[in-house]
Amino acid sequence: MHIYEDGKEVEEVPIYELTTHADIVKKMEEKGFQLKSSQELLKDRLLKSDLANLEASSLAGKSTLYMVAGTIGIVILFLVVRGKTKARKLRLVR
Repeated sequence: MHIYEDGKEVEEVPIYELTTHADIVKKMEEKGFQLKSSQELLKDRLLKSDLANLEASSLAGKSTLYMVAGTIGIVILFLVVRGKTKARKLRLVR
């Protein structure tokens, strides 16, 4: 286990020799870690889920905007080309 403070590793604690979950928890408590309650864990999970959903909806909104802008551009291009073609035909008819 590597312990970091402000992005720098301050300590490496070997936990591979610990055989039970209780031993690992005890070692982590010795190093100053605190066990979160089930409510705190649930709150963290919900927060992460909300952030992921917000990010996904933001990305979806951007891609939809780009699709709409692209479609509008294609329609305008089509109308311009079509208008020029009709104008040429009208000149030929005169």
